[in-house]
Amino acid sequence: MKKALHLSLVLTTLILLNPLTMVLGSRCLAEETPPMEVMEMSTPPVIDGKLDEWNESSKMSLTPPKWMSKQDLSAVISVGWDAKNLYVAAKVTDDKVFNNCDPKGSIYLGDQMMLRLGESTKILLAPTSATGKPACTLEGAGVDGIKAVAEKDDSGICWATQSRDHGYILELAIPFSVIGKKEPVKADDTIPYVFVVYDRDTDNPDEWKQTHIRISSSSIKGKPDTWPCLKFIPGITTALTSPVRIIGRTGLSSNGNPILYWSGSSVQARFEGTSITVVLNDRKGVSFYNAIIDGKDDAPVIVDTEPGVKRYPIATGLKPGDHEILLFKRTEGTDGPSIFLGFVLDDGSKLLAPPKAPDRRIEFYGDSITCGMGNEAPDKGDESANSDRNNYLAYGAITCRELNAEYRCIGRSGIGIIKSWYDLIMPDYWYRINPDDPNSRNDFTKWTPDVVVVNLFQNDKWLIKKLNPVPGEKEIVEAYVKFISGIRKVYPKAHIVCSLGTMDAAKEGSVWPGYVKKAMAEMNDKNMSFLLFPNKDWNRHPRVRHHRKMADLLVAHLKKVMDWK
Repeated sequence: MKKALHLSLVLTTLILLNPLTMVLGSRCLAEETPPMEVMEMSTPPVIDGKLDEWNESSKMSLTPPKWMSKQDLSAVISVGWDAKNLYVAAKVTDDKVFNNCDPKGSIYLGDQMMLRLGESTKILLAPTSATGKPACTLEGAGVDGIKAVAEKDDSGICWATQSRDHGYILELAIPFSVIGKKEPVKADDTIPYVFVVYDRDTDNPDEWKQTHIRISSSSIKGKPDTWPCLKFIPGITTALTSPVRIIGRTGLSSNGNPILYWSGSSVQARFEGTSITVVLNDRKGVSFYNAIIDGKDDAPVIVDTEPGVKRYPIATGLKPGDHEILLFKRTEGTDGPSIFLGFVLDDGSKLLAPPKAPDRRIEFYGDSITCGMGNEAPDKGDESANSDRNNYLAYGAITCRELNAEYRCIGRSGIGIIKSWYDLIMPDYWYRINPDDPNSRNDFTKWTPDVVVVNLFQNDKWLIKKLNPVPGEKEIVEAYVKFISGIRKVYPKAHIVCSLGTMDAAKEGSVWPGYVKKAMAEMNDKNMSFLLFPNKDWNRHPRVRHHRKMADLLVAHLKKVMDWK
């Protein structure tokens, strides 16, 4: 840890949910820092220093000032609850883990996490101590002074720690009775809180005041009625085993929850009732979804995700009876995955059998064009905002709806076959389940398309001259042949459409359509066709109107080559 002045960072990403909430006899000053919604956990986590069971928890990130590296000190805090306990876990990054305290003495002179809960409860947990075991102290809630323990606490608190590369993990299960809550906690109850993680690399009290850093969820100054609150919200009332249809190349979490990675990944369901809420655990909080009720896609509910577990109300006041929902990912895999945790329905309502999957299947491989980057941006405006990326209105998704085909999109903005805007090319990417994990290989036997559409080479066209030596026609054609041959190997019966456009690689006079055709001629594959999406005086990412024209061309092409009506 670098020497630094005593610093405190206030978390500013919480969302205003309730302007004033009564809390165990005191109030939350929610006008300044709104409550953190904490999800009820259907299965209590095992307190073992591991984070495998925390999918249903709510999360916050604590980060240092901009001038300081996150490797020096940062943390992700997970919080959950059930009727008896509050659960807290911290994944701490710290370049040097240190605490040399006597478990019966002061924990303050070293690395530790402090939890201030309710009116008077203070809990300190250190990842290690002079004995090599974690140390915990408890103050308040009827406890006389500071109670120091090394392994077991008769108050009912359970804890565990585990070291990790450049940091440590802390886990706590805290009975609500310790915090002063006598009755079983219910949804909408709240508790004032402050979480603080300290980094102190010396046990010399004359030095640590000048050399320690802390990061906190809010200021610890003032009384509890000036702190933000944890607000307890219900868990998922619809089990994950309920009938839903998962669309796209998706994964499974350690708890068996579907993970939505790629553009166009979707959840489709039918339900009875007058309202529906979706529960997601999003990694980064920058993904966007369309939520479409009863096929009315002209005005979808747009879900703007936040990090961690959150409930997103989709519809209320629906007519009693059966309804259908489609939750469709607008944004790309690079924006981080979302774990689908379920739907919350009216009391007594249930999910029904999901809609039947279409008989036809089409899979797309492409770059920003296929992903729909900037397709809802103003013609002359910035194209990079995630809110302006809508894969639902990209040409691939439109084509599949027109042809009643199941849709899959494997794409990434900026990617090429030979050269991308980063150190990754499509031959290193197309086979993955998780876009961020090169070792996560898709099982291509579980879902096989009737048609594969490839639309690449636009980024290669822009960037190829940056390579040294610059590839010539022979190398370009060979790279395309090798990539398409890989797709043919896993999909021996699919019709492959080698397409290009609709940016300047497809302009009149461009050599790139010729490269694609020469590669196709070399492969001499009878179950393959070429389609050009022509560029006509438009040099930016295609907007929705352009995608519709592309879809019209592709629909007509597939009707012809596949004899689809």
